[in-house]
Amino acid sequence: MSSTSSQPSHHDHYARDPATWVQDARRHLAVAELLVRRMDELRGAPSRDFYEFSGCFYSSYFHASVAIETAYKAILISRDPAIIENGGIRRGAFPQGGHKLLAPVSQLVAQLSDDERYLLAKLEDYVELGRYSVPKDGDKLTDPSRMDRLRNAGLDEMGQIRRLVERLLAEVPKP
Repeated sequence: MSSTSSQPSHHDHYARDPATWVQDARRHLAVAELLVRRMDELRGAPSRDFYEFSGCFYSSYFHASVAIETAYKAILISRDPAIIENGGIRRGAFPQGGHKLLAPVSQLVAQLSDDERYLLAKLEDYVELGRYSVPKDGDKLTDPSRMDRLRNAGLDEMGQIRRLVERLLAEVPKP
């Protein structure tokens, strides 16, 4: 199917609306929370399927990372809708790359705690690990401190993630 000449402008209008990004952030957060609840159910099961449990684990972090990413992009697009052009995101619009979390969130949210910085670094890895079987940089799998961070979950990580997403979304002007 070929596109019509009006499709890029419709896409630009849709993508320039910060509400589009806010809704996407909320959807990914809801999926992450659902996966964590399922993982908690499986944790207490007498016999659990390893693949279901590990799938929930990796996928929950992946969706959490996408929730944070789309939340900060909602802020940036609300400030500069021209980031979206010709049916896509303008090349170079995100200086640290489109999937980084720690640097852009640090620039947008005042007073990140050490725990939040740690969590953002962890989630930044899950952007890639949740999407690809093997990371582009093999050193990621041999760095002991990184692997410890990836394997361990804090007591209230999903609560921290939700609060961070909400802090980011609070920076998006209401229509």
